[in-house]
Amino acid sequence: QVSKDKNGDKMQRISKLHTIKPNTKLTDALNLLLEANVSSLPIVNDRGALIDIYARSDIIQLASDSAYSAISFEDATVSDALVFSHQANMKTKPTPPRVYVCTRQDSLRTVLETLALPGVRRIIVIEPESKCVEGIVSLVDVVGFLITQ
Repeated sequence: QVSKDKNGDKMQRISKLHTIKPNTKLTDALNLLLEANVSSLPIVNDRGALIDIYARSDIIQLASDSAYSAISFEDATVSDALVFSHQANMKTKPTPPRVYVCTRQDSLRTVLETLALPGVRRIIVIEPESKCVEGIVSLVDVVGFLITQ
């Protein structure tokens, strides 16, 4: 979620940002998605730099193809699940980028243009130098921000 700062012109985080690591157990990631009531979790390295994203749509994809039967949920990591899902997707269709990013310096117009692309549900806000995750912006966040202007 986003809001205006005290000057009324900047977006800032108003809810906790949840991230996971590639070696996070798949069951832990699924539980966090549910408990935090979020649709995606940025996957970061030990420095907090963005690697990928794990989303509810990945769970649906995993469950809808043959990868589901090849994975042991108790032992699998997020990385394992993404590999299975990616292999299944490559057989059927070319895949668009999984993660779209912006920085705090990007304009609202740039963010809106990216969110307008087919299939884009969210943009990960990163620090340009380190690629560390600073937040997530969804279309709902932007619309909410614009309505309060």
